[in-house]
Amino acid sequence: MLRLTLLLPYLAALTVSTVSIAEPLATPTLKQVSPTVGNAENDPCGGKSHIEDVQCLGKALEAQDQELNQVYKLALAALPEKSNSDIRKEKYQLVKSQRAWLKYRDENCTLIGGLEGGSNLWVSHFAALCVQHETAERIKFLKTIGHGN
Repeated sequence: MLRLTLLLPYLAALTVSTVSIAEPLATPTLKQVSPTVGNAENDPCGGKSHIEDVQCLGKALEAQDQELNQVYKLALAALPEKSNSDIRKEKYQLVKSQRAWLKYRDENCTLIGGLEGGSNLWVSHFAALCVQHETAERIKFLKTIGHGN
């Protein structure tokens, strides 16, 4: 009963809200969310069929994943195990950052694929293009650590 009493003012405020529910919120376009996804020039495969594109993209992602792992190892090797000046410059910070980035990339690209819509194959295709773009950007970043740039 106490919970209901606490919720009543909130529920009353919702019923007298001046927000119009007759006007739906605008759904962002894919170009607004991720300008690199859904553009033909950003799709490296461009096969004769959609299935060929998906197969090609899968192979490209595998190769990119190998490059990501190599560059990540170089970046780890470039960082000290312990830093007397700043613990944020240690290897373990990069490990935590990489784990968080992987989760972000996968979840964000799933969202982007879903926002583009279409059949499951198209949703997966656009999500994979997003993964490819985000991974390329991460590789560039990790190279700056590994090469000390």
